[in-house]
Amino acid sequence: MNNVERLPTPHHHVQPALYEPEPVHHTIPPHILAEIAKLTDTHEDVERFAHQADGLVGPIGLDGILTMVPGLGGLYSAYGGFKLLGCASRARCSGRTRIAGFVLTIVDVVIGVFVGVGDLIDVFLRSHRIYAGMIQDEIRGKLIAYQTIRDHGERRGHITQGEVIYLENALFRGGRSAGTINLRNIALIGFALIILYALFA
Repeated sequence: MNNVERLPTPHHHVQPALYEPEPVHHTIPPHILAEIAKLTDTHEDVERFAHQADGLVGPIGLDGILTMVPGLGGLYSAYGGFKLLGCASRARCSGRTRIAGFVLTIVDVVIGVFVGVGDLIDVFLRSHRIYAGMIQDEIRGKLIAYQTIRDHGERRGHITQGEVIYLENALFRGGRSAGTINLRNIALIGFALIILYALFA
């Protein structure tokens, strides 16, 4: 009887309870659980802000409303963009997502400078919603990776060290291994040293 596998409840699949006393948690390191909790909170923060900025009334939110006030719209666009950049950093998003968000923020601010046409474009550009979607896509990918490993671990009663390393790579290193990152850093340092030698030799 003790060997009968306990099936997860439907609630478990809809919203994982990260800190419920499941046996598999004894093999998931605390820093991974803490990162998952942070990712979940960040996803919710991003969604709340995106709705406020670009979805209060259809596609129009505070960004579109405040842009009607000269100067104020640009300030809000900059504030929103950098707030989302902070969320992307907290979620350890890829450099591609961070750069795309920075570019969207600059474009949004520049468009806001042009009174009239710029204001009209800014109402429908929805740059904050676009950037929020990019951040949420990356967060969901990480949460799916965690949920997959967690489900496998619950069926076996434990997760393997290899699965822990896989989660660490997915959550903290953008899917790359520590060895790959170290090699990249060594190559960058070597390249920098070559440039310095060429400049000052």
